[in-house]
Amino acid sequence: MERPGFEEMKKAIEDGEAKSIIVWKINRLARNPIDGGWIIWKLQQGVIEELITEDGTYTPKSDMLMLYLHFGMANQFSLNISRREKPSCCECEHDCRKRPEEEVWL
Repeated sequence: MERPGFEEMKKAIEDGEAKSIIVWKINRLARNPIDGGWIIWKLQQGVIEELITEDGTYTPKSDMLMLYLHFGMANQFSLNISRREKPSCCECEHDCRKRPEEEVWL
């Protein structure tokens, strides 16, 4: 999955144009181990000075365990979505995994 905004952010950090990341939901930031690892590595090295999230601020001196946990859960969520299979009763050609037009809350 291409993420041009994410790549633009990475370039700004690498070029020294940005030192912080502000994100509404941390699970939207990194959805695979490579992206999560890159963020954590840059944070630990001090290239990223702070990561501001809904549940707090991470700095190079922060305990990274929670970041690993958040990024791991985001990765598993993405994997689960991509691995959805068609129901065994369905032999049709269309993709039965598509979401309905409207979400229904029960």
